[in-house]
Amino acid sequence: MANVTVSTALYRDHHAGVGQLVGRIESLLASKSVESDTAALTATVRELFGIFAVHLSLEDSALYPRLLAHPDAKLRSTAARFQAEMGNLRARFDLYRTRWPGPVAVAKDPSAFVRETREVVAALKHRIGREDRELYDLIDRAGWPAPPETGFQSLNLTEVNDGGRLADLMGGGMTDKEGLRPCVSPCVSPLSHRPRSMTTGPDVSKPA
Repeated sequence: MANVTVSTALYRDHHAGVGQLVGRIESLLASKSVESDTAALTATVRELFGIFAVHLSLEDSALYPRLLAHPDAKLRSTAARFQAEMGNLRARFDLYRTRWPGPVAVAKDPSAFVRETREVVAALKHRIGREDRELYDLIDRAGWPAPPETGFQSLNLTEVNDGGRLADLMGGGMTDKEGLRPCVSPCVSPLSHRPRSMTTGPDVSKPA
């Protein structure tokens, strides 16, 4: 196998952004009034899923193909395991979004929404923690130099919330008017230029 250059810097940066939002959501979930006023929680969850959708797109198109072609057998097998596990977690996210498509659905059973949000966010937090420790650390220990500049900039929360900025990051993928929901229709990753479908969090821009 040829040498494969892999850098974890961009992906760790995405995880840090996701972690910030997870912290905000955990604070909202700890509030005694969260079930009586779910608006802030719903909006933040939607923001979290939007950012994580971008992260998954990059992993699918740029990270995992490199890892599965890596000369290190342990790294290849670890990457394959994490990729398979992500399929199960993605299905769980899809089910959550289907169950809670908007504020009308949330208003019908806010306690269930809060409970399921707590479970999904905990699963996501566990996933990115394991990915950092078990996969990204393994990549770093492999000692490969960083790849050439890809032209894809680090993702931060300000950019994601800035109108069409997320559409630019996604290479033309569609967002809603607030720039928070990427690629509800098939989209194109800026690195792969291959269309794929994406799933994000609850859409609070319209009733269920």
